[in-house]
Amino acid sequence: MYPSQRASAQQCRQISRRVEHSDAYAFFNLLTGPGWFDQVEGLLPEHRERLFPPTETLSMFLGQALSADRSYQQAGDEAAVKRLSGGLPLCSTHTGAYCKARQRLPLELVRSLLRFGARKRSTDFRTGERLGVRDHLVVLEKPKRRPDWMTPEHFEQAPATLKVREFKAAGKIMVTTFLDAKAAPKNELKALYRRRWNVELDFRNIKTTLGMERLRCKTPEMVIKELWVYLLAYNLIRLLMAQAALLADQIPRQLSFKHTVQVWLSWQQRGGAEQDGACIHALLVLIAEPRVGLRPGRIEPRVLKRRANNFPLMTKPREEARAQVREHGHPKKQR
Repeated sequence: MYPSQRASAQQCRQISRRVEHSDAYAFFNLLTGPGWFDQVEGLLPEHRERLFPPTETLSMFLGQALSADRSYQQAGDEAAVKRLSGGLPLCSTHTGAYCKARQRLPLELVRSLLRFGARKRSTDFRTGERLGVRDHLVVLEKPKRRPDWMTPEHFEQAPATLKVREFKAAGKIMVTTFLDAKAAPKNELKALYRRRWNVELDFRNIKTTLGMERLRCKTPEMVIKELWVYLLAYNLIRLLMAQAALLADQIPRQLSFKHTVQVWLSWQQRGGAEQDGACIHALLVLIAEPRVGLRPGRIEPRVLKRRANNFPLMTKPREEARAQVREHGHPKKQR
C-alpha cells in the first residue's frame, strides 16, 4: 500500500474530484479532471444544445466500445435509463439521434485526447556527453508545473534534474537509466527491447478483450473514428490500472487488464458515479488484488483453441441472401 496514509488520502481526493465533474456516464469522469477538462473544452466544435452533446456522445461511444453487447440499441437503452434514473425528461430509445451524434463527433477530439499528456521531444546526438555512435547522456530538467496525475508529495520528492542515456538501435531511439556504456552495451539493451512480449498482450487486450476485432461502423470515416475511440478506452483502463498499482505499491504490468475492465463495468452498472471517495478507494483495491506473472521470453502459438462455426461468410447484401434462401433453401452442411 502507500507509504503514508496522507498520500493515500490525497490519491482518493484526486480521483473523487474527477468523479464529481461527471457529465453523463461514469467513464467520462476520467476525462473531466484538472487539465483534461480544459483540453476537451478547447477541442469541442460549435454545437447546439442537443440530446447528445459531444461530451456525452463521446462517453457513450467509450461505453459502447467496452460493452459486451456493443450494439447501438444497447447504448440508446442505457441513455434512456440514465435519464429516467436521473429525473430527466424521457427520451426515445431509437438509435438514429445517437448515430448522427457520433457522425458529428470531431475525429480530432478523440485523437488529441489520446495523445494528451504524451511528451514530444527530439533527439540531437550532437548534444550532451557522447558515449559512442548515436549514444549520449543528457540531463532532463524537472518541469516547473506539477502534472495532474502526480501527487504534490511525489512531485516534491522528484529530483530537479535526471540524467538519462539516449541511444539509437534497431531503428529506435531508446532512453534508459543504464548510464554505463561498458556495463550495459547497446547490443544487450537492444536484445532486452526485443523481449517485449507485453506488446503482444497489449494488442490482444485491444483487439480481443475490448472487442476491436470486429468493427461495427459502416463508412470509412466512422471506422477511423471507432478505432480512435477504442484506443482512448484502452488508455483510460490503463489509467485506472496505474492508479490501482500506485495505491497497492505494485508494478502496473502485474495487474490484469481484463479483470480491470470487468470490475469497472460492474461498478459502473451499479451506480458507481454516485459513490464517494471511500468506495473509489475500495474499487482500486479490488482492481489491484489479482496478480499476473511476469514472464519474459514468453512464446505462444498463433492458433485457435476452439473450432469456429462451420458457416460460410456473408459476401452479398442480406436481402439478396434472403431471396436466395427463399428460392433454393438453405445450403446443405458440409461434412
